[in-house]
Amino acid sequence: MGLELGGEQAGSLRKLFIRGLPKVVSLPQWILLGSAKTLQQLYIIGLENLSTLPRWFRYLVSLQTLGIIDCPKLLSLPQGMQQLAALKQVGITGCPKLGKRCMKQTGEEWPKIAHVPQLFVSNDSETSITYDE
Repeated sequence: MGLELGGEQAGSLRKLFIRGLPKVVSLPQWILLGSAKTLQQLYIIGLENLSTLPRWFRYLVSLQTLGIIDCPKLLSLPQGMQQLAALKQVGITGCPKLGKRCMKQTGEEWPKIAHVPQLFVSNDSETSITYDE
């Protein structure tokens, strides 16, 4: 339960796991402080009440991997996701509402992640996997 940080110093955070925090409804802005240009991997796991991702996501310019797991109330991705040119992998599972909205070419959120070469999106009834080299 909690946060796991990966980086040599506070201003160079490269990997962040946020997991098992059932009362969290939105991500804190401190994640962005000093790490907007260095954070490469972000995993959001088991945030049962997380309903939105913040707008500041678009400033995570070095983000390469995003994993969203078991966040059942999460409905959408933030605007600006399509601007994250470094983003190479996105995995969404255990988030039935978001998963449905992110399905390849048919989901409302698909345009926000269509540029990502490696995608794994699962909802209650179907799975979509995209792997472009």
